[in-house]
Amino acid sequence: MTFNKKNPIQQEPRRYSRKAFKPLFAKSAVLLSFLFIFVFTCYGVSFAGVGALFDSEAPIEVTGDNVTYDSKKESYHATGSVVVVQAGTTLLADELFMNMKEGTARAVGNVYVTDAMGNTVEGEKLTANLKEDTAVIINGKLYFEEGTVSVYGSRLEKTGKLHYKGKDVKFTTCKCEKDETPAWHFASSSAKMKTDGYILAWNAFLKVKDRSILYTPVLVAPIGGGRKTGFLMPGLGSSSKQGNVVDNTFFWAISDSSDASFFLDYKSKRGIGKGLEYRYYRTAESFGELYLYHFKEDDLDRVREFRADDNNLDRPLSANDNRWQMKLKHNEKLPGGFKLKADINVISDDEYFIDFAKTGKEKSLESLESMISLSKNWDKYSLTAQTRIYDNLLIEDDDSVLQKIPEVTFKGSSQRILDSKFFFAFSSSFVNYERNDGEEGQRLDVRPRISLPLNPGGWFELTPSFGPRMTLYRVEDDTSGGRYRGRGLYDFTTDLTTTFVKNYKPELQGVKVLRHTIRPKITHTYIPDYKQSRLPSYDSIDRVEPANTVRYSLNSIVTGKLADSTKHEYLYMDIAQTYDIREDNGKSKRAAGDERPFSDVSGELILRPTSMLKVRGKGLYDPYEKWFESSDAQFSISNRREDSFSLSYRYLRGSTRYLEASALLNLTNTLYVKYHDRYNFIDDDVLERAITFGYGHQCWGVELALKKGIVDTLFLLTFTMKGLGEVFTSQTTLSGAGGS
Repeated sequence: MTFNKKNPIQQEPRRYSRKAFKPLFAKSAVLLSFLFIFVFTCYGVSFAGVGALFDSEAPIEVTGDNVTYDSKKESYHATGSVVVVQAGTTLLADELFMNMKEGTARAVGNVYVTDAMGNTVEGEKLTANLKEDTAVIINGKLYFEEGTVSVYGSRLEKTGKLHYKGKDVKFTTCKCEKDETPAWHFASSSAKMKTDGYILAWNAFLKVKDRSILYTPVLVAPIGGGRKTGFLMPGLGSSSKQGNVVDNTFFWAISDSSDASFFLDYKSKRGIGKGLEYRYYRTAESFGELYLYHFKEDDLDRVREFRADDNNLDRPLSANDNRWQMKLKHNEKLPGGFKLKADINVISDDEYFIDFAKTGKEKSLESLESMISLSKNWDKYSLTAQTRIYDNLLIEDDDSVLQKIPEVTFKGSSQRILDSKFFFAFSSSFVNYERNDGEEGQRLDVRPRISLPLNPGGWFELTPSFGPRMTLYRVEDDTSGGRYRGRGLYDFTTDLTTTFVKNYKPELQGVKVLRHTIRPKITHTYIPDYKQSRLPSYDSIDRVEPANTVRYSLNSIVTGKLADSTKHEYLYMDIAQTYDIREDNGKSKRAAGDERPFSDVSGELILRPTSMLKVRGKGLYDPYEKWFESSDAQFSISNRREDSFSLSYRYLRGSTRYLEASALLNLTNTLYVKYHDRYNFIDDDVLERAITFGYGHQCWGVELALKKGIVDTLFLLTFTMKGLGEVFTSQTTLSGAGGS
């Protein structure tokens, strides 16, 4: 029978089936071992709980095999497949007593409660005081859908809107069927919790199945919404180079818009590191971060021995025992439409990234740049003032490195001159070059351009343009004061292009229309010869070579409009070459008879037959030597199982030739293997090779990895628990000088 409080009409009995609820993502948990308390930072969930389930003023529906309703007392008594529904909350039980006037409820037998978010409460018996927002659950379970966090207890008491306490409490992020033992869980004698905060447990054991692994007298773990202040999971490991490693991080959730991390790293064979990372986000246009780190080496000579056979990776021996790094990034929108941007990077020595790089790209850096800029954009103009400081990591003394303090650029995009057919654009820059050793000074470079876009016969786009250029210098050196130099140049440029477009209706499933676009282009450029030997040489602007060239190119694109109205680019091709008229007439630096008026042929091809397959090639071909000066090729493929394979090849004549391959194969839903390889053909050496076998369960995983680098070969065993991250890593050096 069914009764509705607002309209108690008798209906036929109904039964509600209990449904499983799909979890969303992992909730962080905490491991405290022995006498240490670690509070791990995470993003949590919020569940109001059973006390706020039913409102005495809101419509409520009660069904069951037998239902009685006393309108004077506003009380229900239901037995047999009881279902109570109110405002997105559902309660199932074998028997129910509920008094809406007094605000009390008691559910007995197979109690199951769920809210609209998928959070659940289960138990043998539930007694609730709806007015005081309290409840008692016997042999109960709380489940938080957002983090797949389950909390069990022989007696769980709801003591307030968000507060619980309990006896014989255990919790886990593993999803389990009824009476199934989770793969891992924490078990404690008692605990208190706040559903938007932490769980505090006493006498807690970490258990794998039913076997106790670690004990802690006190355990603190976040289970509530928002970030939490506390210690992150420590990183544990060991290697021949570092010794035993413990990386500790304390996270401080300062506010909703800022936080900080504090680092204390211990490496038994190297020393101790301390650090700080501060992050802030005021608005979408005002945010940044600051990173500071200091490491005190115990024995720097020992560290250098690990790379002795590789010539210290071409870095000068500039380090001492105090190693440090400072990074600052900031973006700010200022009044008047100005934007301030800072990207500052400073390290203690040229060897720093060899020992502390977080990525392979960072480890291979040859220079470091710091920049502060102030910019403003208008509809047709842009202004940027910036300072750039360079640190050359391949030389110990940077006194000869030019610094731009400051560099100012002012540009104007193409715009019509009054009511004429002519257009005007310009670019200009002022740079102050400074260094401690060598020539320095200032340079002003101004490049206006006048163009005349034409469309003869409606078939072609013909754009002749004239660009005068004035460059002024003030040069300073140790032997004289300021000396002034100047240069006046001009160029004539003519662009001729047209576009051919054709649409096809292919007999391809899911493709409505194919569009093929072909765009040939010819550009003639003329720059007169001008002697520039008296001018300083700061960068490429200071040496403009004479030119009388014709560059011809062909661009082709095939794009498809799919059935869902999205677009997919199937093919992109671009090929170009330059013909030098001056060199063909003998006006070049080459000896007579050795002229090569035709440049290398540049080409790029990108094929995307499907969204999961991509082939890309790019290169420069020498038509005289009949070889490639450089080439890059990539191939990548994936499938709906998320298997993937990629292969890339890079070649630069005389200096670079290596192959990189990566693959991921999901053997089953839980087993996978990963492979990565970078091989240097010139040195006949492996730059990096790794093969990893992994198993991923719903709430835990394990990986076995074999990694070979330039210096060492490592075997790593990593265990991961959902919500805890990597809780144990075993790292063993197999060969070479040592571990990383």
